[in-house]
Amino acid sequence: MWKAYFGHGARVIGIDIDPICKAHDEVGIEIFTGSQDDPALINQIIDRYDAFDIIIDDGSHIMRHVYDSVVVFEKRPQGTRQTSITTGMGYAEQE
Repeated sequence: MWKAYFGHGARVIGIDIDPICKAHDEVGIEIFTGSQDDPALINQIIDRYDAFDIIIDDGSHIMRHVYDSVVVFEKRPQGTRQTSITTGMGYAEQE
């Protein structure tokens, strides 16, 4: 879905706790199996990629996890924008 939305030149990196989601790996899409609540995994992804243009957080919907992800990703270089959307619990944005 995200590759179609952002275009064929997009590079999409996903995280999901369900290993079956790894089946969506293809050119331009890489899925990591794990939790956004795992700082080691998040740091592994940060170390592997230069920077992110957009980060969409539709993970666990647990506010502590959303906050922890924002804290880790805000260490990225300028230009990275993270938007965290938590269904039914409001909206938080970090620039």
